[in-house]
Amino acid sequence: MDAQLIRKNRNRIFVLLGLLALVVVSAWDVVLQAQAAQQATSTPRKRALLIGISKYPQTGLNPWRPLNTHQDVVQLKDALAVHGFAADDMKVLEDGDATAEGIRAAFRNHLIEPAKPGDTLFFHFSGHGQQVPDDNGDEIDGLDETLVPANATDQRATEGAKTNLRDDEIGIWLKTLADKLRGPDGRLRGSVTVSLDSCFSGTATRGELVERGHGWDEALDGPKPPRRSANRGTELAGSLQDIDSEVQFLSAALSTQTAKERNGMGVFSNSLIQALSRADNQTTYRALLDDISYEVAQSGVRDQTPGLEGNGDLILFRGEARKHERTTRVVAVDGDTITIAAGQLHLVTVGSIYAVHRAGTDPLREENKLGEADVISVDAAQSVLKLRTGSKVPRDATAPTVLLRARVVETAHRFADSPLRVRLSGLPAELENGLKVSPVLTVKNSTDPQYDVELRSEQGLIGLYRPESKERFAKVSLGPTAVATLDLLLRAEWRWRSLVSLRIEDAAAQVKLRIVPVQCPSGSPPKGQLLTERTDVPKTEPLRLRAEDCFQLELHNPTANKLWATVLQLSADGSIEPSFPHPRRFGEHLIPPKQKKRIPTPYVYKVELSADHKHERSTFKVFATTEPLDLSPLLQQAYDLSRIPVQDRGPARSELDQKRVSVSPKLEPLTQLLIEATLGERKGTMLPTSLDAWGVTTTALDQDAKP
Repeated sequence: MDAQLIRKNRNRIFVLLGLLALVVVSAWDVVLQAQAAQQATSTPRKRALLIGISKYPQTGLNPWRPLNTHQDVVQLKDALAVHGFAADDMKVLEDGDATAEGIRAAFRNHLIEPAKPGDTLFFHFSGHGQQVPDDNGDEIDGLDETLVPANATDQRATEGAKTNLRDDEIGIWLKTLADKLRGPDGRLRGSVTVSLDSCFSGTATRGELVERGHGWDEALDGPKPPRRSANRGTELAGSLQDIDSEVQFLSAALSTQTAKERNGMGVFSNSLIQALSRADNQTTYRALLDDISYEVAQSGVRDQTPGLEGNGDLILFRGEARKHERTTRVVAVDGDTITIAAGQLHLVTVGSIYAVHRAGTDPLREENKLGEADVISVDAAQSVLKLRTGSKVPRDATAPTVLLRARVVETAHRFADSPLRVRLSGLPAELENGLKVSPVLTVKNSTDPQYDVELRSEQGLIGLYRPESKERFAKVSLGPTAVATLDLLLRAEWRWRSLVSLRIEDAAAQVKLRIVPVQCPSGSPPKGQLLTERTDVPKTEPLRLRAEDCFQLELHNPTANKLWATVLQLSADGSIEPSFPHPRRFGEHLIPPKQKKRIPTPYVYKVELSADHKHERSTFKVFATTEPLDLSPLLQQAYDLSRIPVQDRGPARSELDQKRVSVSPKLEPLTQLLIEATLGERKGTMLPTSLDAWGVTTTALDQDAKP
């Protein structure tokens, strides 16, 4: 074989080897791409569909009122991002895009079709809601609850029946969605959460606040269809939960209430956003609802009760949020002031005290403490603190660097004691002057939209109104005692708001309350009995009972510490009642560690509503302390004293102060705060944020009149 032929064969071999290499590389690329595609499809995803409808067509005979939902979906999208929802996986439909067909297509394409086991899915709707006649006989109340899409032109139920999205249809979507999340064993893998900032009750116009939807309106739609049973409410969430879809439903209001707007947003949506911004990887749905309810109370709206249907003990979004850190970081330094990355969203208040510690991962202790700082101003997401004199911060050019890396933690919290904003409309000058001196009030002019209570001069009396309702909640006759009577009523309103919003979160001192619906006893039962628990009451959050239903209390101490518990019931009228222990039964309120304790008879309670009230919510506050402290007699005495005009309290007030200062120094600040709030005295109490002194949990009970 000559040299030329050898060279040709060698070149042919090189070409073949090169082609083979290309084939191998290409095949490997295909394998890698397939693996990447498989990994992308198998990795759990988080997807959200957010609907906000502000602009409804104004072409019908009775068009829907425009709303303010844009900020709902914009800020909710930001809040979900903190919980791991990627921007590309959050779809927003607003206004003209959110027609019935647009919502159907988005739900199908964005949530249902790509869903697979392990996914976390979230659906939110901000817009009007409406009741329309049931079209298939499956509703006990004769009505379907519906979401009003952007193509709805008329408020009449006959028109809504043609355009709206019915609960039956949405329920099928959610069942399909949940089924796609099930693993081989049939169990749901992942989570589905629905939040609805709309309502299905009331009439088209009620209070000064914009309302999102309404129920059956006889003025528009004629007589209401007859109910088939008296044992069923009319929430959309309740209707959807009839389908066993294992969905967590967060609703803006009860079936007897309307969802409100305030300051350009839905009250519920804004509260949900604040609660999500604080939630961490240990937050349950029940804890989230508690935080939402807190924010609704802070907004000044009382006649709106958020609810949860589902399993409140589940961890929010499968617990994949970031872990909550007790310390916060410094974002700016200016001389002896520092700015921290925590503000109103994080419940920071002016006057609270923070400790500043050196950077590091070692425990916070006195050896690495640089000094203390006082909060001097607070905005939504940041706060400015002023360093106290005597700090160990370097006095040279390294000071900003040291402070920017520092760990900052709250050591004493000044509880917000904002005055009640009272709007006066047409009151006599002597009444106005008498009210202006009250320390719990700040007086607004008759046109100010930001108020909590309005006093209106009417025929021979003063009517008291809240912004969410045109119906007065109290009245006072004109006369020489009018100022004193009004002062007591307004102090009760302020007291309710202050105590409802009281929060002390301490993992070492926490007792949880469960309200147990029981069979009412006939007569007075013997002491020490645990009455039979009812199984026919839906397990909603909050629990919902009717007039004359009975219940007992169950206390759970999940900590490793002995804890002493005091339970206070805050009623809607501002009254405060120690529910447990009885003021004269000291010593029975120890809850052993890691145990649940049902409180036996004689502790049995019956639901009673105020005259002419169809619904009321009671809030139970459980105060847990690591030392024996019986708050019941002190707070009962304070509440009795609160019904006496301030100027007439005299020796009784001094006696109460003497009892207060006799408690443990560790617990005296808490006692002072509760007594002052119960008395309706606004002084602004500072409480050390000790991790082993006390904690407060909140449980609500919704109470309905019999149908």
